[in-house]
Amino acid sequence: HLLVKYESEWYADEGLSKWNEVDELFEEEKQQQKALIEAGLDELGITEPYLRDFALDVVDEAHKHVKSNWQLEKEERIKPSLWWKKVAQAQTQNSTANTEANTPKLSNLSADGKAWFIHPVAMKMFALKNSELTIVIDPGHGYTQKNTGTACKIYTYKIGNKTAEANVEELPQEVIDDTTLITSSKTEDKNRNERGLVFDVSIKLKKLLDLDGYNVILTRTERKIEGKDNEETRKARVKLANDNNADYFISIHADGTVGYTASGAHAIYSSKNQSQEVTTFSKELAEDILNYYNVVPVTKSPRKREDLQVLRSSNKTKRKVLVELGFITSPKDAKALFSNIDLIAQQLYEGLLKNIKKHY
Repeated sequence: HLLVKYESEWYADEGLSKWNEVDELFEEEKQQQKALIEAGLDELGITEPYLRDFALDVVDEAHKHVKSNWQLEKEERIKPSLWWKKVAQAQTQNSTANTEANTPKLSNLSADGKAWFIHPVAMKMFALKNSELTIVIDPGHGYTQKNTGTACKIYTYKIGNKTAEANVEELPQEVIDDTTLITSSKTEDKNRNERGLVFDVSIKLKKLLDLDGYNVILTRTERKIEGKDNEETRKARVKLANDNNADYFISIHADGTVGYTASGAHAIYSSKNQSQEVTTFSKELAEDILNYYNVVPVTKSPRKREDLQVLRSSNKTKRKVLVELGFITSPKDAKALFSNIDLIAQQLYEGLLKNIKKHY
């Protein structure tokens, strides 16, 4: 905001009282500079009065010139800018009159005439700097046949004499805390699965990065893709990162297992066919992301796995990780995940941003 948005001269009154406060600073600054010069002359052993007077006179003349320019600035540029307040007041009066007459308002301008400067050049420079970085976000799975990722269940549970059925977001806290109350979980929850969760998170993460001006690419732009998730499709996702010379590759997943007790988030990086530099950078990225992530407790430090095909892009992509957000098969994890999609995206964004700022 300091870079692209700042108060205009229109934040002033007719007497320029706000800007007149600056006048006092000139005298303070002049006295400070004189004190520094005198201290410097003493240190150098210069005692001749004419030399000391000459040095101090130079400061006086310089400040007189600066102060004169400042007075011109106020009178010739700032004060003439106050016409905006009259426009705002007139527009507001017209709007009020139109409202009373039940006709459309002409303006929503504030009557105080306050306005902000938006600096388009600074904004563009900021966007251009960030756009040099390419980030590929890979929402894991997404296919309709085989390896579609894990899915939540519709749970049947019994509390006392009452038997009921619910999805993870509607499960009573008592059942989440004590999964022995679950009597059945055979029915798949079609509305809550890994491929949908990670896609929703990825879309929101992309939007956050887009606002910062980064070049962000998704490996899929639909929640569900027809086909199979196999070696060929995984190669295509890696190729997408290679073809775009990606600086970052973030693959987002969620875990699943038999039973209800497995829990926790972790991140994976690979060293297979990777340079030592890539392995080191990728581990660091995984650590930065996990340091910000707490929607589900992090249960493991970043670890290496050599069998993950999506992490085998070329060494051009210096930083690549696979993040497991938590266990969808755990009612506790699943409820936290599906209830906090915005927060998950925000935390992944903050961890990634920390890493970017360290290196770019």
